[in-house]
Amino acid sequence: MRKGRRILCLLQSMIVTVSLSGCDSQQLPLNAQLTMLPATRTVDVVSDLATNTCWRDDYPYLDVPMVVSLTDAQASPIGGITIQIYADWSAHTTPFVDVVTLLYDFNGDGVVDPENESVSDGESGVFEWQTAQHSGSVAFTARLNLTCQYSGEIVAVAAGFQAVSTFNVAHRQDQSISNSDVSLVNTNTATPSSLAIQQSVWSVHP
Repeated sequence: MRKGRRILCLLQSMIVTVSLSGCDSQQLPLNAQLTMLPATRTVDVVSDLATNTCWRDDYPYLDVPMVVSLTDAQASPIGGITIQIYADWSAHTTPFVDVVTLLYDFNGDGVVDPENESVSDGESGVFEWQTAQHSGSVAFTARLNLTCQYSGEIVAVAAGFQAVSTFNVAHRQDQSISNSDVSLVNTNTATPSSLAIQQSVWSVHP
């Protein structure tokens, strides 16, 4: 009788262990789709003072809303799945050359707060968040610094699936820009980066 009880307890323990391991693992259907929008973003900075020398400054920048979505073959959202997101040229992938910052609106107020909502600084590591239960998506903001020329990728990974968004910031010289054109920066500052892009205009091409 005692032997039978021991076997029953062992079976129950095995069932609980299997159940817990099943909860921990993220299993997605083979035909699941992970996408990120926009798939590409190009920023064309036109300046009469364009130069090959880059002086990193916090301004100017462009905030790009990003959405990562996870769906099945019928385009139905898959919620509750952890997504890992990282970006080239951010502090958590390229220390001291952080021209890309990923931001997440933790308090849901719709206001970007880089001091408290950065998820790509040197201490945060790869950003992880679960897809929303009903939409199967994760929304965040990519802040692209415009003082330098660069290109790279934002990558999202979920249970073996991957989505990539590319970005490119390019500067080109235009002698036709006059002194009356709007400046992107506060011209009262005397930093090299502000001097390099004074009297500049920029356009974004989707």
